Amino acid sequence: MRSKTIHRGTGAIGLVVVLVAVTSLLVAPMASGAATFGAPFQLNNPTHPFVFGVQDVEPSVRVDTIGNVFPGAIRGVPAGVDVWRVFAPYDSAHYEYLGQPDAPTFPGVGPGQDTDPGVGLGGGDIDLASSCGTNTLNVSSLMLSSTNNFRSTDQGHTFTATAPSSANYAGVDRQWYDNDGPSTIYQSVHEFAAGNTIVITRSTDGGLTWGPVPGQVINPAQPDAYGAALPLNNKLGNIVVDQHRHYLYQIYSAGATPLDNVNGYALHAVWMAVSTDEGLTWTDHLIYAHPSTSMRTDNVFPAVAVDDAGNVYAVWSLLDSNDATNHPGTFFSYSTDFGSSWHAPVKVNAGSQKTTLFPWIDAAGDGGVDIVYYGTTSNVNDMPAVWNVFMAQSL
Repeated sequence: MRSKTIHRGTGAIGLVVVLVAVTSLLVAPMASGAATFGAPFQLNNPTHPFVFGVQDVEPSVRVDTIGNVFPGAIRGVPAGVDVWRVFAPYDSAHYEYLGQPDAPTFPGVGPGQDTDPGVGLGGGDIDLASSCGTNTLNVSSLMLSSTNNFRSTDQGHTFTATAPSSANYAGVDRQWYDNDGPSTIYQSVHEFAAGNTIVITRSTDGGLTWGPVPGQVINPAQPDAYGAALPLNNKLGNIVVDQHRHYLYQIYSAGATPLDNVNGYALHAVWMAVSTDEGLTWTDHLIYAHPSTSMRTDNVFPAVAVDDAGNVYAVWSLLDSNDATNHPGTFFSYSTDFGSSWHAPVKVNAGSQKTTLFPWIDAAGDGGVDIVYYGTTSNVNDMPAVWNVFMAQSL
């Protein structure tokens, strides 16, 4: 089981605390039976109400098969990451701070031998994976240009360091995780030392060891995709695994044609890389290209989900790189043939939301889709802007 979300904020994007966003979304009008949410509550380190005194941002969340919800967030390098466990009935009285999986091994420092000294072996990015079969929790923390990895088999109460998931590569950024069954985990990451190419690693023992997947996500045998995205001209979103067919889907933003890359135009198109053989080979499919080459589809990341029937879904938010007030919106497309062809995009946000960004998506059943995103009535992302998280749902 997997789930991931973002937090609710007020003012320019970026908070010093983490809120449980799964209980605080503003639900767009939908048919009867649409999701409803309880009151939001803040997750703290009980010793330090404002964890590290500075920030906990860019949160992720995973859910295991027995109902534990595991939010995690970054403090920034070299301050590490934080992880919590929220459990039924999922309110402010039912969570625990699990600490920093990437905390250093030396004793606490400062007055009272503080066990939370505010440093860690990472903190640049975080992702989590929870196995549906074993309820193993894996946490990856980015330390400058490498990942540090940690594993728990007791609902996050203790973590042990494992082999780094990106040790085969020289310089990486923005890791993404997804499980495939009880013991296989895939990670996608940018290898910026190789021109920002997208590389995949895999663990088949629950995250204890990792090895490279040989296939090239951006396929050099496809001059259109390869020339539009490499070198440097791409931004990867998440990787997902079809749990029934074991197909892999990697979404990314890039140019639409090799000419875009030559001319310096970047990221006005969305692509989906598909592997039907566990990453040995990949085929890249163009989902959408905005007619204006100044438009960006990476605001902040494009995202992908797949449902139980094998339908694939993509979502992205647009921003004009030449005009910070031009935000066309958040858009959604879907494929019913395993990512080979894509339907025309549909705008997700409506009403008074002038600026939207940072979309996320999950799917289940045959056509059940949830999309969340930030929205504000302001036409720029500045301090006076009031941000909320909105949800659109297809039942």
